[in-house]
Amino acid sequence: LFPDMIHQSEAYAEQHSAVIFTTDKVALNLLSTALRYGYLSKLCSSKISLNDTGRKTPLLIENSIKTAKSTTSKIFQQYAIDHPYSSQFPSHTSEAASYFEGKYSECLQRLF
Repeated sequence: LFPDMIHQSEAYAEQHSAVIFTTDKVALNLLSTALRYGYLSKLCSSKISLNDTGRKTPLLIENSIKTAKSTTSKIFQQYAIDHPYSSQFPSHTSEAASYFEGKYSECLQRLF
């Protein structure tokens, strides 16, 4: 489920960046990359309520990325190529969320 969601967000980022920046390839690529990092950050940090008690659980289960061998982990590693330990990235969802949020902010600063 999560790999498909990520791939759909990649396509969305490319399509909408191309609509906004039709002639500026550098800006198009920066916006597309920023959207991808922003989505990954929110995916790693989002919580959902499974019942009426108000208690929330993470959308992305910690065990789905801990092994670094799952499909989701491998996708995350592709986006963390400049992380010091990219082959073991991420060790937990909060690390991934922080890293991706930082990359998102960095892309937006370069874009504007």
